[in-house]
Amino acid sequence: FRSRRALHGHLNASKTIIDLDLRLTGDRDRFERLVAQADLLVESFSRRVLPNLGYHGAALRRINPTIGMVSIKAFPAGTDRSDWLAYGPGVHAASGLGLVTGRPRPAPIAYPDLVAGVTGYAEAQALLTAGGASTEVSLAGSIAPLVERARADG
Repeated sequence: FRSRRALHGHLNASKTIIDLDLRLTGDRDRFERLVAQADLLVESFSRRVLPNLGYHGAALRRINPTIGMVSIKAFPAGTDRSDWLAYGPGVHAASGLGLVTGRPRPAPIAYPDLVAGVTGYAEAQALLTAGGASTEVSLAGSIAPLVERARADG
């Protein structure tokens, strides 16, 4: 969205955007200071990224024992697709939803991203109330009820 300045500005009007490269010592220090002050960390890296950088759940809890964590992934943990990398259109395709009618139909919008975002928001609110827990939201899991309904409706 950064190339579409008006849209990017509208979607991020109340946010402070901080670009960090967690491979760099100075950026890691800044990240850890932010984590130490945060109530909630929301991340959507692939499953390998944070652990490879040394920021698995236990490491983040050492920095801030009460931080809530929402991890947003393409596919649910424990499935054969859990390590796949995808965004909304890829998750839509992998779900088979575009073939429910028997004719290939692309998604008009990347709705798995939107549905997972709303689901993640609800999970974040619950974590902030509970304090210090973590959860995972997947794009595929978020649209699973829609896929089941579409298949049932045929």
